[in-house]
Amino acid sequence: MSLSSALSIAQSALLATSKQTSIVSRNVADASNPDYTRRIAVVTSTTPGARAVDIQRAANDLLFRQNLSALSAWSGQSTLYNGMDQLGVSVNGVDNASSPSSAITDLQKALQLYATTPSNQNLATSVIDAAKQVVNTLNSGTQAIQDFRTQADGQISAAVSDLNSLLSQFQDANKAVSHAEGIKKFRVLTVDFTEEGGELTPTMKLKRNVVLKSYADEIAALYSKDGARG
Repeated sequence: MSLSSALSIAQSALLATSKQTSIVSRNVADASNPDYTRRIAVVTSTTPGARAVDIQRAANDLLFRQNLSALSAWSGQSTLYNGMDQLGVSVNGVDNASSPSSAITDLQKALQLYATTPSNQNLATSVIDAAKQVVNTLNSGTQAIQDFRTQADGQISAAVSDLNSLLSQFQDANKAVSHAEGIKKFRVLTVDFTEEGGELTPTMKLKRNVVLKSYADEIAALYSKDGARG
């Protein structure tokens, strides 16, 4: 082994030890900080004997994935519930005032009254009007469903377009910088950052400390060795 190789190995070993010491010191210093995620300095050996330190965060990936799955399911169910509620109001009106079932009930009542007095022209007219109302209600409900479907298709198309635009912007940004500065992983959150939510200032600047605290698990997973890629 040459003297230069031995010197290089010694320098890499000292550098690895220095990084390990720095990580341990920071873990001790932030032991009482609830927003801090403990780091682990993992030493790996490379040819010809040099050592490198891979810094990982002590996060439970299984719990994070379960939490992410639960949040995704909740968001999907919440969207479905809101959509069905909106569709119900569109078809049935507020408090079912214009629902097909109400119109059919009114028709049944009109028919029962007419059956008791078939010669009454006013009751016959009421039956016809009630029948027309049933038809109008059904037609209105059908149109409301079609409109809702068109709106939903438009929202899905817009969401896909936004996502594709973001992916394209990521690719362009990665091409404009070096590999070390490129975006390796990312997360798509189910909420937007807003001033009301506390993530943005009145001048629309990001509150970094709030975001780091609120999404500590998501951020930790980005730096974990086997975290899901974007």
